[in-house]
Amino acid sequence: LEAVSQMLGDEIDPKKKKLIENAAKRINDIANNLVAEYRTNLTKDLSSINIDRNITLNTLIEDIVEEKRLSLDSKHKILFKGPESISIPEKLNSTEFQRVISNLINNSIEAFDKENGFIDISLSRNERIIQVRIRDNGKGISPDQLSKVFNKGVSGKSTGAGLGLSHAKEYIASVGGRLTIESVPYKETTVLITIESAS
Repeated sequence: LEAVSQMLGDEIDPKKKKLIENAAKRINDIANNLVAEYRTNLTKDLSSINIDRNITLNTLIEDIVEEKRLSLDSKHKILFKGPESISIPEKLNSTEFQRVISNLINNSIEAFDKENGFIDISLSRNERIIQVRIRDNGKGISPDQLSKVFNKGVSGKSTGAGLGLSHAKEYIASVGGRLTIESVPYKETTVLITIESAS
């Protein structure tokens, strides 16, 4: 990480430099957690690694959204809305949660087949549950493919390994939540993450 920071130097915009440094740190955290997965039980241990209680769900999502916006041209938009502050549930690991959100947004970006693509992300909470909804107006998923998207090794991308959605569903389930997908081919796809709001 220090090497990345030094390579960036002072020539890059400070805001962009900070986003890149945050992304590099998250990649490092993901690598460490992947090693941990081979040594520990996912359900027992992954949910309690590296939780920072000073960070909210809002900021976790906003950080990822800002990074993804840097890669988009002006024709495509990512929108995010939610309450002012939602605390991170006790079971949720911030690094793994951001990994899930990052992969889901990447899927939406790669599904763009229109000039004006958009991704609409919303965060909400009631007394029982927290929900994250990610909706895009991309090419959608066929009913046949939709029934297989959570299977390991199944990918709709020519270069994909088919692990992103499988990992996302597995991790959300490991903290007692649910991840579902609805899609209308050539119109839109909506991913819904539901997690218990009680700490």
